[in-house]
Amino acid sequence: MLAGIILCCSVVTVLFMLKVFLVWLIAWCFDKKQVFVQYFQKVTLIYKIAAIVLFPMSILFLLSSGSLSIWILKLTLAILLAILLMRYVLNLAHIKKLLSVHFFHFFLYLCAFEIIPLMLLLKWLS
Repeated sequence: MLAGIILCCSVVTVLFMLKVFLVWLIAWCFDKKQVFVQYFQKVTLIYKIAAIVLFPMSILFLLSSGSLSIWILKLTLAILLAILLMRYVLNLAHIKKLLSVHFFHFFLYLCAFEIIPLMLLLKWLS
């Protein structure tokens, strides 16, 4: 049990580090290091907000039982979805302002690097 948790945490950490490295590499290739720093600061801030909000919700979920735990789980998923949506909207505004990227290119990025990996992870876990 503990080995599985450690393996899962390790895989998520490695994938996150790989994603950060690839975004940094792209920023370095196109000489947009300042854009990377601003993007990374926004994403890190949103991750911290998510951790602050979701940690108490996970404690409540563990301590509750019955229909209350299902309600807390649904609320937690709704909060997580809202945080992810906030991240995409903030980054869309930031990318549009700094790089003048068309919406179609951002949509392709969103599907290729954000939504599809989450869908594959959910499919793999279920």
